[in-house]
Amino acid sequence: MINQSSNSTESRFTWRRGDVAPLRVAVLLLPSFSNFGLAAVLEPLAIANWLTQRQIFEWSLLSLDGEPVQASNGLTTVANDGLRADQGFDVCLVIASFDVHKHSRNLTLKSWLRKQALFGAVLMGVETGTELLAAAGVLDGYEAAVHWDNLQGFQESYPRVHAKPQLYTLERQRMTCAGATTTLDMLLGWIGQSVDSDLSRKSPCTC
Repeated sequence: MINQSSNSTESRFTWRRGDVAPLRVAVLLLPSFSNFGLAAVLEPLAIANWLTQRQIFEWSLLSLDGEPVQASNGLTTVANDGLRADQGFDVCLVIASFDVHKHSRNLTLKSWLRKQALFGAVLMGVETGTELLAAAGVLDGYEAAVHWDNLQGFQESYPRVHAKPQLYTLERQRMTCAGATTTLDMLLGWIGQSVDSDLSRKSPCTC
């Protein structure tokens, strides 16, 4: 049985009315990512900007090499950039679906994720993007939401991560979800706890 997490988050971001600088969000798309997951990530951010009539969030779509990346449904998304050592973001989301084991051995990707964690970014794993965070070691000691079908294998591969059959987790500066509609639940939960509780209540009405 899957339970929804109600863990509190200790994110370093508490948006206040009057804040000027937007939160810089990186959305890293791995080959064969879910377009549904991408929409569930971006729509709450866009709607939050629209509801407040200000740019709370600004986002960049990244791929491993800066080239367009194909989703699992065959559609191609143009990336704004690839992974670079000089990048720094406030929030980093990793969206992955198939072929995650191949990408979990990507040294450049793991180094980039560790650097973002070192800089204090909030890291979010969507679907099997959670496994890539675990492979980089940035989920050690944290809870992680893992689909029940992948739970045993995940626990064996990453024993330092507290894998849970939950919809999503919000713990300190780490967020994970099992994918599909839970991605929307996770984003709204984070917006409500870390940014503005009013926005998380209003956003579902317009998504």
